[in-house]
Amino acid sequence: LPYYEGPFFEKYFGDNCRTTAGISLDFFTNSRKICLKMSQNHIPSDAKSGVFDLYLNGKYHLSFPFTDRVDLHFAAGEKRVTIYCPHFNFPTFSGLEYDGEIRPAGQGVDILLMGDSITHGVGAFNPGSSYANTMARELGMRILNQGQSGYVYDAKTVERVCDPKLIVCAYGVNDRGRKPFDRLRPETE
Repeated sequence: LPYYEGPFFEKYFGDNCRTTAGISLDFFTNSRKICLKMSQNHIPSDAKSGVFDLYLNGKYHLSFPFTDRVDLHFAAGEKRVTIYCPHFNFPTFSGLEYDGEIRPAGQGVDILLMGDSITHGVGAFNPGSSYANTMARELGMRILNQGQSGYVYDAKTVERVCDPKLIVCAYGVNDRGRKPFDRLRPETE
């Protein structure tokens, strides 16, 4: 892409595209114990590893760091479990064990988010408190977060990846000084 070239583009943006920003596990269960297994943890460049946030029934419950195995214990009864992944991390989920029933909280995408670091999740204390995840919880909608930390308005990045009800596009900060306004305006329309 014309605004970032060579190794910086390939490494920085290539790493960003593989992070778990905006990814969550969201399901209903009556299980009292869930074991989450992960592997292949990689943290791009100089980013912090971050934490995973666990929400129960839409409310923050706890945060935990990456480990190969995470054992979560719950009270009896039906509950909605949402686990938000860190902004800059590459964990691979290799297994999920549970002692009851489990079903997805929903399917499909209601909101497609495109944007720069703020959409990606940078600046949020934890992944569950990013504006994208907070908006999804408050509206009761499913999101696909295509935020790319450091990126700019660029018509070449728009690709139909889903059929959302709403598209939220939030760029601009990184465009300043890279493009004249007369070039930027058509890309925002």
